[in-house]
Amino acid sequence: IADYGTGERSLGFFGEKMSYQWTDPTFGARKTIITNDIANGEPDNPELFHQFYNGNLRHIVFKLSIPFMIFVYLFSLIAGIYVFMHIRENKSHLLIQLFLIGGFLFQLIWESLSRYCLPYYLRLIVEAVYGVFVVYSWMKKKADARNSSKIIIPS
Repeated sequence: IADYGTGERSLGFFGEKMSYQWTDPTFGARKTIITNDIANGEPDNPELFHQFYNGNLRHIVFKLSIPFMIFVYLFSLIAGIYVFMHIRENKSHLLIQLFLIGGFLFQLIWESLSRYCLPYYLRLIVEAVYGVFVVYSWMKKKADARNSSKIIIPS
């Protein structure tokens, strides 16, 4: 607290920390791989690992994981909003949401690496699936309401 009061550390630190922790699809593994040179170090890795690590497949997987993270965050947010709007019907999801919010706040304050956020992210995937279900149910209700409002005139 003293560092923030004196200006030695800025509040922008939290933005950079959140960005590092929650938007890296490898959860810090990329930094570990680069610093430890896993591909060419000891112990000797199988040829299949070298093909993946040194080939284009690793870059493709990394590029595809970024939209996947955005998808998970978006639909988790939708699920979270829905759960807090319908608390009485979603008590089990409410506990998951409280766990995620508490974990997010804890990781924000605590000096930690992004790999410690991985358990929270795995639970976010579950909530994202629930968010997809919520959106699907909403769209189905809209479609059913639209179809039932059409008047069919027999010929």
